[in-house]
Amino acid sequence: MLETRMLKTALAALVCAASFGPAQAQGSDAQTLFETKCGSCHVPDASEFLEQKVIVTGDGLVGEGSKMPVQTFLESGHGRLEPAEITLIMEHLETVQDSSQLILN
Repeated sequence: MLETRMLKTALAALVCAASFGPAQAQGSDAQTLFETKCGSCHVPDASEFLEQKVIVTGDGLVGEGSKMPVQTFLESGHGRLEPAEITLIMEHLETVQDSSQLILN
């Protein structure tokens, strides 16, 4: 019984450590990038941006105004982002969208 409790505690600690490791920092970096590169013209909050400007389709995130996939629109020069920034922004938007879907379900 004591061994089981210790194992569960160790597992919980490992999960917590993983939750606040590099992925957490990357999410923070992505949000900062979104705020600085996108938020000056759009809203600085990615979830609000998704609600206001993006449609979720079977093909992914599509701009409500442009009717283009968001990634394609960014790659065409919108926002003057570097390829690595586009990747980070898209991962961030998809993560925010996925987490909002979890909350809604």
